[in-house]
Amino acid sequence: MLKLRMLILLTMLGLGLTSSARADYLIRFRTVLGDMDVQLFSNDKPVTVSNFLKYVKSGRYDNMFLHRCVTNFVVQGGGYTVKYTNSPEGISGSGLYYVTTYGNITNEYNVGRTFSNVYGTLAMAKVAGDPNSASSHWFFNLADNSSYPNYLDTNNGGYTVFGRVIGGTNILDKFNHLPANGGDIINLYSWYPVSWAKALTTLPLSKTATSLPPYADLIYPVIELLEAKIAVNSFGERVVTWASAANRINIVEYADTLPATWNTLYTVFGTGSDMNFTDTELSVKRRFYRIKISY
Repeated sequence: MLKLRMLILLTMLGLGLTSSARADYLIRFRTVLGDMDVQLFSNDKPVTVSNFLKYVKSGRYDNMFLHRCVTNFVVQGGGYTVKYTNSPEGISGSGLYYVTTYGNITNEYNVGRTFSNVYGTLAMAKVAGDPNSASSHWFFNLADNSSYPNYLDTNNGGYTVFGRVIGGTNILDKFNHLPANGGDIINLYSWYPVSWAKALTTLPLSKTATSLPPYADLIYPVIELLEAKIAVNSFGERVVTWASAANRINIVEYADTLPATWNTLYTVFGTGSDMNFTDTELSVKRRFYRIKISY
């Protein structure tokens, strides 16, 4: 079995990092169906990953819901948010908003390594006929969409794959088996422009709706950047804290110089919750750390 050593974060107390030290990011999508860990290809698709993380860090994806799910094709988000996620009302009147965008980005399908739109990959959505129209919308491929019949690797300049699910593909597959709820959303014609109703006709819900679905039935992906953080305790020791990957070997490594020669500091089986390790070495004034996950 092939194992990928994926770098979550490379960091150092007190000093910035050079570009040569950059590592791919790991993020977690938390949903009512379960959690998925996703590797972002920051080295190969820097503009796309930077754009995505800007939305995550700024809060523009807060209360964002998955608004499109087509079985054996894609599940899509990044387009719409609500003011309150626990309202007992259906989607009517007020409370539904577009995600405020930062504008369009350049298409990076052919930048760096080329990744195909196969099952489990994360890609940017865009406007038909405009290769450079990606902004806030993204989707997970629920099947191999690289060639026939959807040709996402060649249509519209190619749809940029900038990440892949490396933990929780069974959770992703649940979107291929959700009840068909989108037809109920046609009632949005009563309150919103026709374009909104058409955009939400394949809205995925956590359970079958018998009328306009309440906000609580929408699927809200909470996106977390799994960063390592460094703090100094009262003894002057460095404490490394990170969001661990569940059921995987998590390895804390260190180096005292760059270019780095990495040494294992601590190995632990992840639980999915925050973990920490205290580096008691006090003789070294500066030290680099990184977290590696075995996949």
